[in-house]
Amino acid sequence: MPLRHLTEANVREIIRLANAWNTTSPYLGGSFTMDEAADLLVEELRSPSPPDRIALHDYIDGLHEEARHELTTLMYFGRDKPEEQERDGSDFGLYLDEAREISDQYDVDHIAAKSPNLPRYLTRGLAILKGTTAV
Repeated sequence: MPLRHLTEANVREIIRLANAWNTTSPYLGGSFTMDEAADLLVEELRSPSPPDRIALHDYIDGLHEEARHELTTLMYFGRDKPEEQERDGSDFGLYLDEAREISDQYDVDHIAAKSPNLPRYLTRGLAILKGTTAV
């Protein structure tokens, strides 16, 4: 597996933390119009962050910069449905280079904001790197 700075244990912990936030978030799991979603976002930004969200953010923030680049790459690897992609992990380095190029001070926020789908993305990304299949 081409992960050098991010461990599978790190990924599993991020999945666990994202699932914890997903089960407690009042903003997830609903069907909202664009106006309702915008109102919820404003409300969320004005509210203190819940402990589960803080835990996810802090864990990701505590990763070394290279581990965060690998995490971003893994997330994008798992974003598409397995049947719609031809990735086998051999192009991980190319995507990692791109993650490094687009990296900025908002990486942690960007990754944490994907929490509704983050567990699925990371599970699929790991499966691609291992050459197995995941839902």
